[in-house]
Amino acid sequence: MGRECDFLILHPRYGLLVLEAKSGAPRYDGKLGKWNFDSGRPTADPFIQAQQAMHFLVDHLARHSPTWPEAALPYGYAVAFPDARSIMGDLRPDMSVDLFILEPDLDQIQAKLIRLLNRFKQPQAMGNPEAISDALKVLQPTFALVP
Repeated sequence: MGRECDFLILHPRYGLLVLEAKSGAPRYDGKLGKWNFDSGRPTADPFIQAQQAMHFLVDHLARHSPTWPEAALPYGYAVAFPDARSIMGDLRPDMSVDLFILEPDLDQIQAKLIRLLNRFKQPQAMGNPEAISDALKVLQPTFALVP
């Protein structure tokens, strides 16, 4: 669990962002601690999914990419609800409206993504292309199945 994410954005200056996406407009029931779609079908907590995927990927890169640790690139997570226009009700303490990507954000998605990463750590003045190249080798390995 926690080893997959819906979207992974890797930028040489702004860093790594893990996005979990949920279609429709699911609801969170704080008393039960459960997420459900309008149909009543349960879904996993997208914030926990995104956090776990982020930690897994950052740990994986730290172990397998020689330049990742010293690059000190920002990393973070967010949850996209592209079918939802707004949030109604109070959020859990571990959630911030900044961590949500909603339908109105899609018109300026690049700016929203940069703001998300800036939330976790200010970007460096200079990027580290070597760290990004090494990270891509780790995240996009080549392999073959042998008959």
